[in-house]
Amino acid sequence: MTMAASQKAWSKMILQAVIGGLVGFSAAYFGVHIPGVERIAQQPGALALAAVGLIYLLMGLIVGLVGANPQASAAMLNVGDVEDARAQRPVLIASGVVFLMLGSAQLLLAMAATGGPVPPIVAISAMALAITMTGVLSWLQWSRYDELLKQVSWESSAFALAVLGTLLLGWAILAQFGSGVAIDPMGLIAMLMGSILVGSFVATGRRGMLMPV
Repeated sequence: MTMAASQKAWSKMILQAVIGGLVGFSAAYFGVHIPGVERIAQQPGALALAAVGLIYLLMGLIVGLVGANPQASAAMLNVGDVEDARAQRPVLIASGVVFLMLGSAQLLLAMAATGGPVPPIVAISAMALAITMTGVLSWLQWSRYDELLKQVSWESSAFALAVLGTLLLGWAILAQFGSGVAIDPMGLIAMLMGSILVGSFVATGRRGMLMPV
C-alpha cells in the first residue's frame, strides 16, 4: 500500500470511528426521549426491541443520506472511489430506506407493547409494511449486486440464522426447565432483528469489508 493510500485508509478509519461514536451517543440520547420510555424500561423485551430499533433507525439515516451523495460515500463508506460510490448509490439508498422502515417499525412495536401512545394496529401495520418493502426493494436491487455482494448477502443470512438458532434454543431450554425467564414476544423480535445485524457484521468482516479501502 502506498503512503497516499495508507493515509487515505487511516483517514477513513478515523472518520468511521467518529461516526460510530456519534451513532452511539445519538442512540443513547434519543433513547431516553422515546415517548413512554419509562414504561418501556420496565419491560426487558420492549426495551431490547427499542434499542435494536434505534440502531436500525440511525444506520438507515447514515447510509441513506451518505449514500445519496457519491462524494460523501467515497469519503465515509467502504467503497473504492466516487465512481464506485455512484454505481452503488441506488443500493445504498434502498438499504437506508429498509433500515429506516424496520427501525421505525420496531420502535412502534415497543411503544405499542407497553400500552403507550401507539395503538397495536398501527405498530403491526408498520412492521408488515416494512417487511413487505424490504422484500420488494431487495428483489429489485438484487440484479445490481456483484457476485461478492450476493455471496455476502447469503452468508449474512446463514450467520444470522445460526446466531438466532443458538440463542433461541438455549433460551427455550432454560425457560422450559425453570432456569430462565419465559419467552417474551418483544424480546424474541429483538433477538431476530439483532441477529440480522450480527450476521451481517460477521459476514462482511470475514470478507475484509469492514476495513477501509
